[in-house]
Amino acid sequence: MLMIYQNCCEKIMKTGPNLFFLGDHNGKMKFRLMGIYTHGATLFFLIRLNNRSALDYDVDSIRFCIAGAGRGTHGPPGPGSLLPVYIYDSTVMVPGYRRVTTIYALPKFTLPPGRQLQIIVRERNGGRHLRVSTTNSVLERARRV
Repeated sequence: MLMIYQNCCEKIMKTGPNLFFLGDHNGKMKFRLMGIYTHGATLFFLIRLNNRSALDYDVDSIRFCIAGAGRGTHGPPGPGSLLPVYIYDSTVMVPGYRRVTTIYALPKFTLPPGRQLQIIVRERNGGRHLRVSTTNSVLERARRV
């Protein structure tokens, strides 16, 4: 199964982005959800972190949570958190003036009305936390790998 995930991720890296409007920034740190792809019962999320400062960005965690619209999620992973089944090119640090791209594979899901998917990136020992929220309509436009 891991070989299937790895092959799908390599294809995704070659095809490039299919989303251009989902992102967040804090200071000179940028976070973009560049694409959502599907293969079988798996959703793949193409994520890019771009550090435009001289300070390295140490990634504490990247979480996928389902929350009510307009509500934040804080604290340890709970029943609304989604755990990845595979991570391609895991990111632990974004060096200064560099960018990294990572793909997270999660079991396929959809969102009920009034709920959002939030992807939260937290900086270790820092305050440049990043968050992107999306609805079910974006998930439904996932491309096949």
